[in-house]
Amino acid sequence: MKNTAEALHIHINTLHYRLKRIYELSGLHTSNIEDLIKLFLAIRLLEEYTKNS
Repeated sequence: MKNTAEALHIHINTLHYRLKRIYELSGLHTSNIEDLIKLFLAIRLLEEYTKNS
């Protein structure tokens, strides 16, 4: 987590908060590989959809 926060140039508490918000909004756990794949695909689809709109 520390390395991720540093790579994103954010405080580690901010990273924890954002991961918690992802769970609260989506119900998906970032520690579960299947949920991570769902999040990744959802983001890619959103990017494609908003790019063409």
